[in-house]
Amino acid sequence: MASRLDAAGVGYGVYYPLGTHQQPPYAGTAVSLPETERAAAEVLSIPVRPDLTETELEQVVVALNNAVQL
Repeated sequence: MASRLDAAGVGYGVYYPLGTHQQPPYAGTAVSLPETERAAAEVLSIPVRPDLTETELEQVVVALNNAVQL
Protein backbone atom coordinates (compact mmCIF):
# COMPACT_ATOMS: atom_id res chain seq x y z
CA MET A 1 0.00 0.00 0.00
CA ALA A 2 2.84 2.42 0.83
CA SER A 3 4.25 2.25 -2.68
CA ARG A 4 0.83 3.07 -4.14
CA LEU A 5 0.45 6.06 -1.83
CA ASP A 6 3.96 7.21 -2.82
CA ALA A 7 3.06 6.91 -6.49
CA ALA A 8 -0.06 9.01 -5.91
CA GLY A 9 1.88 11.67 -4.03
CA VAL A 10 0.06 11.05 -0.77
CA GLY A 11 2.17 11.24 2.35
CA TYR A 12 1.88 8.79 5.18
CA GLY A 13 3.71 7.97 8.37
CA VAL A 14 4.54 5.05 10.59
CA TYR A 15 4.08 6.40 14.07
CA TYR A 16 4.32 3.15 15.97
CA PRO A 17 6.94 0.91 14.33
CA LEU A 18 7.09 -1.22 17.47
CA GLY A 19 4.51 -2.18 20.04
CA THR A 20 4.79 -0.48 23.42
CA HIS A 21 5.96 -3.73 24.97
CA GLN A 22 8.87 -3.77 22.46
CA GLN A 23 10.13 -0.27 23.28
CA PRO A 24 13.48 0.13 25.09
CA PRO A 25 12.01 0.70 28.58
CA TYR A 26 10.43 -2.75 28.35
CA ALA A 27 13.43 -4.56 26.81
CA GLY A 28 13.88 -8.02 28.20
CA THR A 29 10.27 -8.60 29.17
CA ALA A 30 8.74 -11.82 27.94
CA VAL A 31 5.42 -10.29 26.95
CA SER A 32 3.82 -11.52 23.74
CA LEU A 33 1.17 -9.27 22.19
CA PRO A 34 0.69 -10.65 18.66
CA GLU A 35 -2.14 -8.30 17.68
CA THR A 36 -0.13 -5.27 18.78
CA GLU A 37 2.85 -6.55 16.79
CA ARG A 38 0.67 -7.16 13.73
CA ALA A 39 -0.79 -3.67 13.92
CA ALA A 40 2.66 -2.09 14.28
CA ALA A 41 3.75 -3.90 11.11
CA GLU A 42 0.68 -2.90 9.10
CA VAL A 43 -0.77 0.43 10.23
CA LEU A 44 -0.02 3.59 8.27
CA SER A 45 -1.18 7.06 9.25
CA ILE A 46 -2.59 9.17 6.45
CA PRO A 47 -3.10 12.93 6.14
CA VAL A 48 -6.07 13.90 8.29
CA ARG A 49 -5.98 17.56 9.18
CA PRO A 50 -8.60 20.29 9.24
CA ASP A 51 -6.59 22.46 6.82
CA LEU A 52 -6.68 19.99 3.91
CA THR A 53 -8.39 21.43 0.87
CA GLU A 54 -11.21 19.60 -0.90
CA THR A 55 -8.75 18.78 -3.70
CA GLU A 56 -6.25 17.31 -1.22
CA LEU A 57 -8.98 15.30 0.50
CA GLU A 58 -10.11 13.94 -2.84
CA GLN A 59 -6.52 13.00 -3.70
CA VAL A 60 -6.17 11.08 -0.43
CA VAL A 61 -9.51 9.29 -0.89
CA VAL A 62 -8.77 8.29 -4.49
CA ALA A 63 -5.26 7.12 -3.60
CA LEU A 64 -6.55 5.03 -0.69
CA ASN A 65 -9.31 3.49 -2.75
CA ASN A 66 -6.79 2.58 -5.45
CA ALA A 67 -4.26 1.29 -2.92
CA VAL A 68 -6.63 -1.13 -1.22
CA GLN A 69 -8.11 -2.60 -4.39
CA LEU A 70 -6.67 -6.02 -5.05
